[in-house]
Amino acid sequence: ARIELLEAFQSMAKREAIKRCVERKTAECYQHFYQELNVVKKQFDQQRRHPPIHPTLPKYAGAAMWALQLSKRLDKPMSFLKEAKHYLPVTADAAEVETVRDLSKSGG
Repeated sequence: ARIELLEAFQSMAKREAIKRCVERKTAECYQHFYQELNVVKKQFDQQRRHPPIHPTLPKYAGAAMWALQLSKRLDKPMSFLKEAKHYLPVTADAAEVETVRDLSKSGG
């Protein structure tokens, strides 16, 4: 919903004050996603040796399902940001999130 509002205001932003506000709110969206990314990374790092899996699941399949669930937690917000990058202003936060996303996709 935030990104949709930013899209609407970006298209109407003719005055400098509105443009700055849209840029600031865009940066906040990226910062919020980056914080969520760090929470997921921290959770993964802390629990990867002994992931919380249901006792009826096989060890490795359960661990894979747990890791997949963590990854999927980021999919929806990332897809919104990816679609929105074409019409939102470019910010340093956007570049940082894109770099982290590329690193995570390459396994680094």
